[in-house]
Amino acid sequence: ALTGAALATSLVVRSRRWVSPAKTNLFLRILGRRADGFHELSSLFQAIKGPELQDALVMEDASVETLECTSPGVPTGPENLVLRALSLLRERVAG
Repeated sequence: ALTGAALATSLVVRSRRWVSPAKTNLFLRILGRRADGFHELSSLFQAIKGPELQDALVMEDASVETLECTSPGVPTGPENLVLRALSLLRERVAG
């Protein structure tokens, strides 16, 4: 995995970047599980401003999606919701 300056110098021309500001959930209620495996939610949240309180998703041309996680027990294969969401996002961006 590349980080810092190495990552900045290795970016390909075709990349997309989305920024997601931090938020706090004022409440979160799980209403049930949908047929696709995701949960139906009811939530109210407040955005929190500040550049240090945001995540960025950067997608670059790649032949394989990879996910690295240091938390034990978190799946990093195709069953991971991050990779499932990435796959759906790629389909919509390409289409």
